[in-house]
Amino acid sequence: MKGLTLIELVIVIAILGALYFLITPTVITQLEKARDARRKIDFNLIQKSLEQYYDSANCYPSSLPACNQSLKLGTTTYLDGIPCDPKTHSAYTYIGSGSSCSPSFTLYTNLERTDDISIDLAGCHYGCGPGCQYNYGIASPNMAVVRCGPTPSPAPTAVPTPTPLLYACSPGYNSCDQYDNPYISLCPKVFPNDPTCQNACIDPQNRCKNAAGKHIPQ
Repeated sequence: MKGLTLIELVIVIAILGALYFLITPTVITQLEKARDARRKIDFNLIQKSLEQYYDSANCYPSSLPACNQSLKLGTTTYLDGIPCDPKTHSAYTYIGSGSSCSPSFTLYTNLERTDDISIDLAGCHYGCGPGCQYNYGIASPNMAVVRCGPTPSPAPTAVPTPTPLLYACSPGYNSCDQYDNPYISLCPKVFPNDPTCQNACIDPQNRCKNAAGKHIPQ
């Protein structure tokens, strides 16, 4: 069998090189688009789970669990595993109010394809979030993502949101009491700023499992 001549070998290498430079950018683009689609699906999943959490607790968690850990309240699981960035495998940036019962939240990430229309739809063309370092974000219905501009105006003076007093049904009897941490007491329902607990304590199913997180007056 006749082997390749030097000229033929050079031609083959040139063709393979041309194919590489033609195909590689297309493959990279498709991988970027696939990862960005995954990020948007993750955000939609996290947002739905947080709203279900809010329906039970009347507030959002102060922080999200670590990657692949469950989002839970008491014995109820709202999301089996918190998704993480498909490329860096790091957690998405979640910002609550800092209290154990957050009245709102924002969630940020960076899409790889800067021409993705979702960036403009989110209002993040010039950056969003802390330090304007993100280009995509979502927020709870009572909040908006922090958007940046080429010449941002001075930020208005923030009005602090008071931390709500948390009430829950104490275990063993029909009593609505204040709790510092109702979650360690496995309280199925939490009632911010409502010392009546909406008269739900008559039902034993609404009562906390223990009094570990109950407020102790100073």
